[in-house]
Amino acid sequence: MKAEKNIRSLFGFTQLEMAMLLKIPRGQWSMFEAAKRRLPLPAWPLLTQLLNASQNKQLEKFPAAASQETILETKLHRLLRENEYQMEELRRKLEAMEQKYALSIKALQTTEHLKSVPGFNEDPVLLKMIEHRALKSLKQTGLPELTKLRIKQQLLQYEEKLLKAELEKLSQK
Repeated sequence: MKAEKNIRSLFGFTQLEMAMLLKIPRGQWSMFEAAKRRLPLPAWPLLTQLLNASQNKQLEKFPAAASQETILETKLHRLLRENEYQMEELRRKLEAMEQKYALSIKALQTTEHLKSVPGFNEDPVLLKMIEHRALKSLKQTGLPELTKLRIKQQLLQYEEKLLKAELEKLSQK
């Protein structure tokens, strides 16, 4: 009689709730689920009523379910707005980081070139200082960091598609 475990799942009840509805001790319901004991006769009509009610299609259209759909729709719209905000913030950050990256690369290229130009190689400390600053900037804005942000951007774009698909499914109900 292991199948009786599924009876409870039809209703979403705990063992205690099921036992209380059938007016039996929780242990007795537990034993029934484990196929170690039969239900008392007075519990059977109550169980039959519960099973009949579970097959009644009117249970599907109760106010709490509609309320949950409204809550879900509100939450999905909020998540979509949050996603849009995060994408815009990330776009700005990525744009700024790409500019810093490009400037750092240009600074390194220029200092490397200036090392071979007469007149500029006389003050190697200044060129090393510029080079050091550019290298330090590359650690913060280099390709690994740019790639990380681009992947995050793709994830946000995918999340946006998923949220819109969920909203579409909800509107089709």
